[in-house]
Amino acid sequence: MTKTTNYKLLNSKQLVLKSIGSSTCYGIFVETHPEHERSTVEVFGLDEFIAEGVYEDTGAYFNPIMAVTITSASRLLLSIIEKLLKQKRMKYAFCDTDSMAVPIKAVKMLKDFFEPLNPYGEGIELLKEEMHNVWFFGISAKRYCLYEKNGDNIKILKPSLHGLGHLLNPFSDKTQSWHERFGKQY
Repeated sequence: MTKTTNYKLLNSKQLVLKSIGSSTCYGIFVETHPEHERSTVEVFGLDEFIAEGVYEDTGAYFNPIMAVTITSASRLLLSIIEKLLKQKRMKYAFCDTDSMAVPIKAVKMLKDFFEPLNPYGEGIELLKEEMHNVWFFGISAKRYCLYEKNGDNIKILKPSLHGLGHLLNPFSDKTQSWHERFGKQY
């Protein structure tokens, strides 16, 4: 098996596991089944009123309190990291739903801070260092690129594809991620 084939296999496996984990730890609690026809619905809140719309029936494990608790805990963890960096006069490159790119010199400090909260026990890290010696180019929270720079050579490590699904692959080779190939042109 070639290195590229092995990478693609492992990457597809990790994406499947991420989808399963996300759907069973969060998505299952916000599952809804919209009807296809519009109907009159009764809306309850500060005021009660009748509106026309699509009725959504809840899934078997629908629990919005559990769903917001999971996302709130994630946001709390990220905001604590942001505050700790600010206290040390450090900045982060970007922050996403479940990750934050921090300076390498901050990694040990953050790991040490959160270690007492680790529910997994020894040998399993709560925070992990995925990449180091990486450059960042960002336009917005979901439009960024992580890359390595060696002289004039640039190797793209992680292009963010969020919001780019409407763009078609301009290359004849359909097997390679065109976003990465485009980056290699420069």
